[in-house]
Amino acid sequence: MRLSGHWAVLTAAVLLSGALGSVHAFSVFIAPLEHALGATRAEISLIYSLAIVSLTAVMLVGHAAHVRIAPPLLASATCLVAALGLLAAGWSGRYAGFLVGYGLLFGAANGMGYGYALYLAARAVPARIGFGMGAVTAAYALGATVFAKVFALLIARAGVSAALAGLAAFLVVVGLGAALLLRRAGLAAQGGDAASRVARPVPRRGLVTVLWAGFGLGSAAGLMAMGHAAGIVAAVGGRPGEFVLGAMLIGLGNACGGLAAGWLCDRWPAARLMAVLSGGSALVLFALAGMVQPAWVIAGLTLVGFFYGALVAVYPVAVSGYFGPRLAGKVYGRVFTAWGLAGLAGPWMAGAVYDVTGHYGPALAIAGAAALGALAVAIVLLRRPQAAA
Repeated sequence: MRLSGHWAVLTAAVLLSGALGSVHAFSVFIAPLEHALGATRAEISLIYSLAIVSLTAVMLVGHAAHVRIAPPLLASATCLVAALGLLAAGWSGRYAGFLVGYGLLFGAANGMGYGYALYLAARAVPARIGFGMGAVTAAYALGATVFAKVFALLIARAGVSAALAGLAAFLVVVGLGAALLLRRAGLAAQGGDAASRVARPVPRRGLVTVLWAGFGLGSAAGLMAMGHAAGIVAAVGGRPGEFVLGAMLIGLGNACGGLAAGWLCDRWPAARLMAVLSGGSALVLFALAGMVQPAWVIAGLTLVGFFYGALVAVYPVAVSGYFGPRLAGKVYGRVFTAWGLAGLAGPWMAGAVYDVTGHYGPALAIAGAAALGALAVAIVLLRRPQAAA
């Protein structure tokens, strides 16, 4: 590819990631869906959790499609499936429709699209992989920030179905735009040789397990807060504008964390960054558990978003450093299953704790304990030299 082609590929990756990151603005839908569907907070939270599980399942196997399917086709088809899932959820008006449309279809499209965006970033700027993956993870987080505000406005004016239909239309446009950029760059599927490398056994399985545990614990802490950001602010007496702001700023913090980590990953050892980020997240989460002022809660959530966004940007870079670019996609798919488990347990658990206690303090303390576990894993990784297998 020419230099302009590399930037076209990275732009396509960022567009895909940003549009699909809207899945993490789900906390804005919680209260309206409770009312519209007559469901509990834990039941509504399960829609988001199911989306994360679907996302994870596709991430686990999606690396095979990345190297076999023509890039323009894969980008456009992914966005089309995401749009169809959103339309199915909005038009059904039923809880089961949201589980299938948002949870299964939109979640699965997220897994394919986000994983593919990371893959494209690695191909676009292999010499600056931290920068490329940081840009993709930051865009994913920024999508949650922007769409939290967009969804809130659309829901207030036209309802949940209109908000989902608007996102579906936007995804179709993004899919076409990304496909055109990839075609213009002349990017082709890597084909059989790359596919055969993907099929190789993964060495250093003990290291995979350690990475899996750290990513799961660190992700649980962040996802618990992200999935309920608006509700956390509302639970301490925040006004409607404040809890929408909370959902937006935790996403903005997430995006800034991804960008910062992308820059730092090209300069610092990944394990050192993991330790700093996990320790910082634990401190803020324990402090949030006792906070009662909406302004301080919003500030704390923004910091949690920053630490989480940075951590999820560090892990794919760390996997590439430990296992090398040939195995990175396959290994990261396995490590990413921990994120899916955290997505299933974390937001659901926070909703269940809220249903029982009426506040989020205990859930935030549990999230802080999970972040401490991620810190312990990072300390273990500090003793493991990065060497491609």
